[in-house]
Amino acid sequence: MKDIIFITFDVKKDEYPAMPYSIAVLMASLKRSNLKVSHYSIDVQHAMEEKGEKENLTDRVTQKLSDNQEYFRKFRFVAISLTAWSVDYCRSLLNFLDDYSGKIIFGGYEVTSAPDKMLVQTFPRVDYFIKGYAETALRKIVAEGFTYPSQVVTEKIGSEDIASPYLTGILGLTTR
Repeated sequence: MKDIIFITFDVKKDEYPAMPYSIAVLMASLKRSNLKVSHYSIDVQHAMEEKGEKENLTDRVTQKLSDNQEYFRKFRFVAISLTAWSVDYCRSLLNFLDDYSGKIIFGGYEVTSAPDKMLVQTFPRVDYFIKGYAETALRKIVAEGFTYPSQVVTEKIGSEDIASPYLTGILGLTTR
């Protein structure tokens, strides 16, 4: 079984890498711990362009998630970037993964800014919500099997937790 997949909902620009820099940094950090890391991006802009006349964007993105749910289940951990524009998509994904035996981790802007109680009440299926920088918490959870006493996790990071996505080969050196 593979270790962790990061799922993001992105609006991509042609001249930029397909992966958000924040995810690339997390992947580089985990790669140093010899973990098998993957990224799955849903290009929201592209989904909007290819949706049918009677289909809305949420339906189109939900279909992409549904089509790939078996792939997501191959990982021990599914980490999802929660943003204001991805809340509905995240709910859909959680519905598809209702019987998933692995751990689900949410991080991102909305997790960091939301009250702890609201996160746990809104997304009870999520195993961990990581607030702020996630390098240390992810390494502890995924590589070391560490169990936190709370669903909401905040960890400080040190320079030893940071890795370059360029030097580790996550992002190409010629990307913008």
